[in-house]
Amino acid sequence: MTLRMSEIAAPREAPRPIASASIARFLGAIQQNPRQSFYLFCAIHLVLWTVVPTIFCRDLPIDPLEGLAYGQEFQLGYWKHPPLPWWILGAVHRIAGPHLWAYFLLGQATAIACVWMIWRLGRELLTPLEAFVAVVLLDGYLELNFNSKEFNHGLIELPLFGAIGWFLYRAFMHGRRRDWILVGLFFALAFYGKYSAVLLLVPLLLFAALEPRARRCWQTPGPYLAMLAFAVLMAPHLLWLTANEFRPIWFFEHASEPVPGVIGLLGAVALFIVRSLTLIAGTFAMFIALAGSGDRRLMPTDPAERFSRRYIATLTLGPLCLILVANLVSGRSFPMHWSNEFWCFTSLCLMLFWRPVLDQAALLRLGIGWATVTAVLIGAAAATDVFWVGQSGFGRTQFPGAQFAAAVADIWRRETGQPLGYLAGDYWLVGNVIMYSHDRPIFYIRPTESFTPWIDEADVVSRGAMLLWSSKVGENKIPEAPMPDAFRAKFPTAKIGDPLTIREHTRSGERIWRIGWALLLPKNGAEPSNDDRRRR
Repeated sequence: MTLRMSEIAAPREAPRPIASASIARFLGAIQQNPRQSFYLFCAIHLVLWTVVPTIFCRDLPIDPLEGLAYGQEFQLGYWKHPPLPWWILGAVHRIAGPHLWAYFLLGQATAIACVWMIWRLGRELLTPLEAFVAVVLLDGYLELNFNSKEFNHGLIELPLFGAIGWFLYRAFMHGRRRDWILVGLFFALAFYGKYSAVLLLVPLLLFAALEPRARRCWQTPGPYLAMLAFAVLMAPHLLWLTANEFRPIWFFEHASEPVPGVIGLLGAVALFIVRSLTLIAGTFAMFIALAGSGDRRLMPTDPAERFSRRYIATLTLGPLCLILVANLVSGRSFPMHWSNEFWCFTSLCLMLFWRPVLDQAALLRLGIGWATVTAVLIGAAAATDVFWVGQSGFGRTQFPGAQFAAAVADIWRRETGQPLGYLAGDYWLVGNVIMYSHDRPIFYIRPTESFTPWIDEADVVSRGAMLLWSSKVGENKIPEAPMPDAFRAKFPTAKIGDPLTIREHTRSGERIWRIGWALLLPKNGAEPSNDDRRRR
């Protein structure tokens, strides 16, 4: 039987009437039909945050372009991250081609999948109205709106984490084998999405070992079925990691820098915490508006409900606590974005521990808070994408990618008379060419085969390649674009051309991109197409 939190309310004054009768009817409809309200809210979010970046952006952000560059190869693993998001981006590119709205819709579909999982878990813990309010509060989480235009490894974790939280709760409460198997499968998918899944796995293992009610599960087949499902699905990727010397560990060591001194380390930890909390500042702001009167329900006393609160607290705070411990033990400063996917359970945690009274006045305050936060985020999106506030001179979402890709293809065909085969260089530039090119060139990210082991070096020399590099975009001036030393060492015979200069008039002035290029001319005549090579 599904558990519900207590409906006992603390004594309070009679609610103040809502000024507008139409608003009162609308809020009353939410109270009476939270399920229908949930689906309407999801539709509004999906449309709004698909349309906003489609209007503001002329090109994709950097993470989806990197994913397109990698994802066309459908490898079992890559040097930097696990493969699932890049597989998805590769599949979307084959279906939708260069249409930007499809990639923004992908991000919103992922966000809505997360919200649906949180809704289902909330229905296990709360009343339907409380679960709906938790979903609205969660819309203040930056990963689900402002950042969701950039489909990447952090975003894909959110629905997978939500599914793990939901099915594991059901497994603890009901012990059904199906739920345990799904926990194992979703944990495996989470590791295919991003290795940060370990930051959720470890706290939940500790919870299952230390929490008395959860500890009973070890006397049943459930956890062992979950482990088996996890191992079966993860086996191909684990074999790849073994065969490739666990190369992503190199990326972890490269991305996290040692911090000298205790004071410096504590400062880095404090900065990490503050930055992490900014991701859910909108959720906290809406919750303060919701609970503004201070009215709340009495805290439940049932043991099952206390178990639920401890479980949600573990899901919410466990990953952050673990990464802070790892930060202190390793003496390293971790990148700020490594906490992006931690917070999808925050609103459930707030609702469970505070239990605000949800009368019409509270719902009205929540609605005003949501509209305010959403307007601020849309304004921030316009500021960054249209006016380049905080872009540090890159302006990638305003880059004319189609124009650039056509220029690259024209240069190659003019010089060789062949379809563009290989591209080497910055994955932002390469991703733009792959996004818009009909030749579907093969990605050779850097001049080292350890990053792209699927590349045949002899075939690169035989068929030739185009090398691309750039400096930061200039503001009303032409930046320099010298050839990187790594390219000079790897391709000493490459033919260097005059850099491409791309000018765009924007609301913040003329922006100029200076793109350097060189050709490694093919040694043979016409070769099989890239699709033919991939089929071999």
